[in-house]
Formats: sequence, structure tokens, C-alpha cells
Amino acid sequence: MRGKKIDNEFLGEFIQECVQSGIDSPEEMVQRAKQQISSIDNAIKEIEIKKIRRSKLLDVIASFDKETKTNKNEEAKMLPFFKLSHPNICKRISDYLVKIPVNVKVLTNNERELDVMFSIKQMIECKIISKVGEHIVRGEMYENYRTFVLQEK
Repeated sequence: MRGKKIDNEFLGEFIQECVQSGIDSPEEMVQRAKQQISSIDNAIKEIEIKKIRRSKLLDVIASFDKETKTNKNEEAKMLPFFKLSHPNICKRISDYLVKIPVNVKVLTNNERELDVMFSIKQMIECKIISKVGEHIVRGEMYENYRTFVLQEK
């Protein structure tokens, strides 16, 4: 063994362990060392298999964790829906839009105009509706609003 130093302290401890176990010939000590090496190699192989499984389990977690984060992001997008100041007016506006776009003047006929206009503004900010000229149309979050806030399918 060129260039490698022998750990004399370990060698002495190993010989002492062998003698205490009733092994006193060099051949038997070599055999015991080979058995321990084999046992250590098997343990390393088991650990390597576990490391591979661990890596795959982390992939599983990452896959499902993304869905959880996505769901949390989706839920976070819904939070502004619950901060609408006049939920009844917002529901009525949403009901009008189920079939066709609605003229703003139709919405302000029966209720206090300022409350309706404020509700329209809030709904536009939440992307529940969009304003095109004098008409109100469904926004990109309209269906989510109907599903999550109004509990419709």
C-alpha cells in the first residue's frame, strides 16, 4: 500500500476486539475484517436504495405540493370577492349578466345610483365584470364569483 498510512490505533483496537472474541490467528482476523467489510457494503447498498426512494418521494411531494399551492393561489384570488361592499347589488348585477350584457342605465334605475356605481367599480377591480362603453359584460372572474360567492354550479 504505497503512500497510504495505516491507522495504527484502529489496527490495535481491532486486534484487541478479535482477541476478546476468541480470534487469535491472523487468518481469522482477516476473515472477520472481510465479513465486516461485506456487512458495511450491504448497508451502503441499502442506504443507496433508500436514497433513490427518498428522491422519488420528494418528487411525489413536489407534484402534490404544487397543486396545494395552486389551490391556495386560486383561493387567494377569491378573497376580494368577499370584500364587496354591497353584496346584494353585486349579486343583482351578476344575475343580469347571466344571459346578456347590460346597459349601466338599467342597473341604476331602481337603486341608489352611487351604491350601484360603487359596486360596479368594485366588481370591475375584481375582474368579475368589464365595462364596454355604456354596457357591462362578464369579466374573466365572473364564473368564479358565481361559483364561490353565490354558490352556483
